Amino acid sequence: MSSLQILKPFARRTEYKMLREWFDVEEKDIGELRSGICVIPAIILLKMSESDRSRLIQWTKEWGNQLMVFPPYLNLDISSLLQLNHSISIKEMNECMYEGVPVREEIVTNLTPKIQLPTKQTVAVDFYYDTSSGCITITTLPLLDYRLLEQRKICQRLFQSLMHSNERDTKDEIREEQQIIFKPVHQYLLLLSAADVIERKQLVPLIQKFFYLEVRENDVKSAFAELENLHYIHSDGTITEKGQQYIMENGYWAFVREIIKRRNDNGEW
Repeated sequence: MSSLQILKPFARRTEYKMLREWFDVEEKDIGELRSGICVIPAIILLKMSESDRSRLIQWTKEWGNQLMVFPPYLNLDISSLLQLNHSISIKEMNECMYEGVPVREEIVTNLTPKIQLPTKQTVAVDFYYDTSSGCITITTLPLLDYRLLEQRKICQRLFQSLMHSNERDTKDEIREEQQIIFKPVHQYLLLLSAADVIERKQLVPLIQKFFYLEVRENDVKSAFAELENLHYIHSDGTITEKGQQYIMENGYWAFVREIIKRRNDNGEW
């Protein structure tokens, strides 16, 4: 993969310090952007001229390009600034943890979530102007926050999960164990495992019962196999020490307790 692109007038922003640790980065003026990925903190949209924003939008509309937008948002109107033909807004919320990363904003939209918290808040989406356009990836995960240096490996992995698959690359090789991308179905299985209510032959009904969600059996089986292969759960569905650590680090024990309570109350929350 060729290097990621950032906008030259804003290249000194601290958000790019983390990015430079993971990737080769090219500084480009708006008119110099080539095909590929451009990464921006949302706040710079307010600092750009209207003509430069229009040129950035036109670049994004070209098939194969990806504009990745990260915090801070600071209550800016993302739909208006990027001329989105779909309602997308950023809303403050009580701080939650996602894989050890603090999240303080959610995305309010009807688009299908790319990343969603177990509590159903959307924290990443992909937007396309039309079926032949490039993609805008919007996330409220502060993956480029330099204060999260201790979580940089997690941030790097999550950043990669937001990139289009044919554009992924890093300076350092990522171990297989780091490559699992936790989706909600992985988290549902871990929560059930931690609550000791999981039954391998009843995975789909259990998710429907405790989370009121319809899920595809193949997706559930695939997620179970990934968790087992990477030692988050045992083959019988019981949780491992590694799985317990994941639950603890992400602050999910409250959800585990609710599942246990519902089980003890004969199926009622």
